[in-house]
Amino acid sequence: MTTNTLHISTLDTVRHYINPLHVYCRLIDLGMCKAKARQVVAIYEGLFKALLG
Repeated sequence: MTTNTLHISTLDTVRHYINPLHVYCRLIDLGMCKAKARQVVAIYEGLFKALLG
């Protein structure tokens, strides 16, 4: 009998944490207002895309 297990690699974990939507949600969790969080993430996403292509 085989067991299907969910294997999450380190790369998958890193991709999750640097995802702009994840960053936005964490900023909201930290108490930042939604409008400011959107502005910050828009800048972050621009840098993110420029660096990673």
